[in-house]
Amino acid sequence: YLRAAATPTQAVGAVYNVGSGAQTTIRQVVDVARRELDISATPSWESMPDRIWDTGTWVADNRLITAALGWKARGDFETGFRAMVDWFKENPDMLALYRERIHALGK
Repeated sequence: YLRAAATPTQAVGAVYNVGSGAQTTIRQVVDVARRELDISATPSWESMPDRIWDTGTWVADNRLITAALGWKARGDFETGFRAMVDWFKENPDMLALYRERIHALGK
């Protein structure tokens, strides 16, 4: 965010995909979350019908952010997820704030 805000040459309204450029499946995301957050519950895979927009390929195309801002992922999904969990452990006030906001959205 800071790099985008500080780069005056970027196009107004530009959209940047921030990601590694490597596909991470929902199953992989769930596996990492379960492991890092010590979640024992198991998901019920294929419990919902496919939706028309479902696809087997979900990859962040980071070419524009790399070209325009010189941004590049520094690790894979698991490394980033672990860093996020560690940050929230180090910043419990922020965790509480996010939990409050999520709870408020559910009302």
